[in-house]
Amino acid sequence: MKPTLVLLQLQCLLCVFVGVCVPSITGSLPHALPWHVSCPVRCVCQIKPWFSPDSVYHEAPTVDCNDLLLTKLPLPIPPNTHTLRLQSNLLSELDTAVLHGLTNLTDLDLSQNRFSHVRTITQSSSLPSLLSLHLEENHLSHLPRLPSPHCQLCRNSF
Repeated sequence: MKPTLVLLQLQCLLCVFVGVCVPSITGSLPHALPWHVSCPVRCVCQIKPWFSPDSVYHEAPTVDCNDLLLTKLPLPIPPNTHTLRLQSNLLSELDTAVLHGLTNLTDLDLSQNRFSHVRTITQSSSLPSLLSLHLEENHLSHLPRLPSPHCQLCRNSF
């Protein structure tokens, strides 16, 4: 691993865990870059810095559709999306046909929605790259086997 990447990871951990971000540290953090693709209406598509659950740095093509009061998955989702942010919407189910085309998806944030079950996600073998699944603050009452070992489930009914 490159020494500058290790330094950047340590600086980010300092910011996150200690809560102190020194200007010289935050000034060296990578910023989001434009991602010129057909993006869903009202969503933002960018190349953003992302650390995997194993703290490996990536520049991830990201579709951010947070806080849009969505009731269904917005289209078109670019097929090479790595991070899909759907937090704080009104989603209660996902179209598995849309998920099927997202074979590079590594991070899926479905937190703060209206999911009562996650059958479409757990039964979908179309997410082979999924590393992180966020389901906090939904209406889940039971949980089948999940495809991701890095699943966030806080504040659900079970």
